[in-house]
Amino acid sequence: MTSLIIPNVNDAMFLQLQQRANLNGYSLEKELLLILEQSLCSSTHVKSIDNSPPKDLATRIHERFKDYDVSDVVF
Repeated sequence: MTSLIIPNVNDAMFLQLQQRANLNGYSLEKELLLILEQSLCSSTHVKSIDNSPPKDLATRIHERFKDYDVSDVVF
């Protein structure tokens, strides 16, 4: 079993992650892995329509959580 450590997650973001996991019917760990998997897949397998450079994982996760009022994601 591997531990996933994400530094700089404040209590509000942690609560939002828990709520999102509950709404989707997943454990917190499963929800985080799905978000990371989607971010990795979209950054490595999907070409941008406007030929812009690929986005890094931190940017993808930030965009994924922008609707949840997350101001910053730092790894």
